[in-house]
Amino acid sequence: MEICGSCGCIAPTSNTDCGRCHASFENNRTVLSPPSNGLMPARMKGHFICRSCGDKVALNHFSLDGYLCGSCGILQKFGMREWSQIVRHAHDTADITGFFRPSADDVRFWEVFSAYDSDVAMMFKSIGRDKSCLTKGNEEFGGIEFEMDVSPGHPLCASCSKPVKLEIKAERLHCTCLSCGYAAIYRAFPEAGNYRNCVAAICEDDRSDVSTAKTEPSSGGGAIAITCPNCAGALDVRALGDTVTCPFCKTMCHVPAQVFTRAMGKAIPPRPWWMVFEGESRRRIRINNTLKQQADAARQNEERLRKREELAQQSRLKRKDEAARRRKTLLKAGMIIAVVIGVIAVAVLIVS
Repeated sequence: MEICGSCGCIAPTSNTDCGRCHASFENNRTVLSPPSNGLMPARMKGHFICRSCGDKVALNHFSLDGYLCGSCGILQKFGMREWSQIVRHAHDTADITGFFRPSADDVRFWEVFSAYDSDVAMMFKSIGRDKSCLTKGNEEFGGIEFEMDVSPGHPLCASCSKPVKLEIKAERLHCTCLSCGYAAIYRAFPEAGNYRNCVAAICEDDRSDVSTAKTEPSSGGGAIAITCPNCAGALDVRALGDTVTCPFCKTMCHVPAQVFTRAMGKAIPPRPWWMVFEGESRRRIRINNTLKQQADAARQNEERLRKREELAQQSRLKRKDEAARRRKTLLKAGMIIAVVIGVIAVAVLIVS
């Protein structure tokens, strides 16, 4: 699979620049082989609509604890009903359009896919050809309005922009850059445990190898200070996603989106992050089950035709044997009649 060397999304073969980061593909395509461990990353970027003020609330990580709206300051619930749609769609996209994409020659797969939903099959086939992402919206009546762009691809190193190596060790996802040595560890999130094959999220809020900053009311009142979780010293945070080193105890701290929003009082724009899956997606399983059923039905039909042909052949042989026996019987009868006639003829000659 070819990916964009700037953002890691799949690089469509017919495009000259990336539809996600708008970088030129000239000398900027990276060819990757399917990973031996079967991990399938999907790049995520999306938002939902605040039910209080109608502004966009960024979905920059997976959480069932809610998201703080930077415009009205109200904590908004975004539950498993909505996440299940997104996670299922992301897994389908990573599985069917990513490293383990069925080839264009696999006609039966795409025929079955089209039979289920021709429009969706057409969109999936366009990924890697002239599109790099699929957009998922809410399909349930009365649910939260959201939008999530999902792209197959592979995460890049935050330091040198080279593809990182993904490994699962001790229920953690390890990202290691073999070029510059950058490494990060992400925890598997138990919230997605009720959706199988979802391994982990690659986003700063889910890192397990750095401490998480906290918020404290400032001494002057009103404002909120971002502090070190180890020594409670004030941290100088300039941008969302910063990993800062405490100037007092030298502890590395990450500032989560909720903390940044609460402290700065700013709406956070959507930022790209990754979900990592393993195993077949539900859509592929459904299609493969249909293909198996069709193959089994074809084999059963061939078996019925074979048995029918065997019975027909046995019937033909039986009729042939019966015809041969009748001919043999008639021949014997004819010979007996000829002998009898000959004997009568001789007797007549003797008498006369």
